[in-house]
Amino acid sequence: MPLFPPLAVIGRWKFVEEQVIAGADVQDVTFSGLLGDTDEEYLLVGRIVKSAATVEYSLEPNNVATAQKSTRIRAGGGGVAEVNANTMQIAKPGADILMYFELELLAHSDHWRMCRINGVHARTGASPNRFTNGSFWEESATEITSLVVHADTAAEIKIGSSFILYSRQAV
Repeated sequence: MPLFPPLAVIGRWKFVEEQVIAGADVQDVTFSGLLGDTDEEYLLVGRIVKSAATVEYSLEPNNVATAQKSTRIRAGGGGVAEVNANTMQIAKPGADILMYFELELLAHSDHWRMCRINGVHARTGASPNRFTNGSFWEESATEITSLVVHADTAAEIKIGSSFILYSRQAV
C-alpha cells in the first residue's frame, strides 16, 4: 500500500517517482535518472517496514558508499544524542519495526549537499521515538544523478515499505 497517493505537483514540489517494495525484501532502493543541478532540491518521503534487528538506514547520493559523508544526529525522547558517522544516516532504529521519515536534500553541485531528516519509528506496545537528523555530503563537484536508500543489513527494507521522491527547481 502506498504511503499516500503521489500528486503531480505540491506547491513547487514535482512528483518524480514512487517505489513500493513487493515480492521480496531488499537492501537498497534506487532512484536514478536524476538531474541534481537542474532540480536543486529533493524531498523523499518514506515508510520502512523492518525486522526487530538494529539496522542503519542511510542515503547514498550517486551510490557513493565511501567516507565522503558525515552526519550529526539529534534524537528526541528522553534526551539528546549527537553522533558522528561516515554515512548520511537517515536513522538507526533498534527493535522498532516501522519507521516513517521525510528527507529534504539540497542537490546542486556548487556546494556541499545538505539535508534534514525528520521522522518517527515505533514497535508494537511501545511509544514512538521521534528523530531529527542533519547530514551533509562533502563532495561538491559531481551532479547527483541517483539517490539510494541503503540498509546496512541485507533484506532489511521489507515488503510493504514505500518511498516517494519529489523534486523542486529554483525560482
